[in-house]
Amino acid sequence: TLIAQRFDPRSGELSGEAIPIAERVGVDPQKTGKYWFGLAAGGTLAVRTGVQQQNQLLWFDRSGRKTGVLATKGGFSEPTLSPDGTRVAVWHKTQQSEPGDVWIFDDAAPDRGARLPFGPTSNETPIWSPDGKWLIIGEREIHFYDATSMTQVRAIQADRWVTGMAISPDSRVLAAIDEARGVMLFDVTSGSELHTLPRTQIST
Repeated sequence: TLIAQRFDPRSGELSGEAIPIAERVGVDPQKTGKYWFGLAAGGTLAVRTGVQQQNQLLWFDRSGRKTGVLATKGGFSEPTLSPDGTRVAVWHKTQQSEPGDVWIFDDAAPDRGARLPFGPTSNETPIWSPDGKWLIIGEREIHFYDATSMTQVRAIQADRWVTGMAISPDSRVLAAIDEARGVMLFDVTSGSELHTLPRTQIST
């Protein structure tokens, strides 16, 4: 059960009663403790219930109405929509690929996805740069793909697993969390490391 409760970020304290929001929230079996829900800046909550090994990629409009099918059947997880809204990068698990590969599905060619060449074999969420020029995937290496040709431009070695990434709104800086080193900042265009905030400096 997903619950909500008022939280004061300054004091770090909860107040009021916990309110149930959604029942049977699904958990990604490939990522321990990662639940299937997301909250938009405006307060809209999206929840996926249950656990399914076979699913579909579907298009919906902002009112929640189904508008089309992108892929009819497969083991899909971690879908990420491109900034222009025409493509989806998603982990696609098949009998020939364990635990899965990153595939790109295009609105112009439903059910005809393309696997990223020499793709990584972890299950980290691929992210698009806001300007739509880059697709980046993190695991033991950070893989930079040209979002037009879908060719790998570079791979940067991490000390351990990369557990999270974010790109600045101007698409110039990538922040990546390395389990060993902390938060690393990279220049997206050149791949050069700009700064590292060590784990000892990160407040938890």
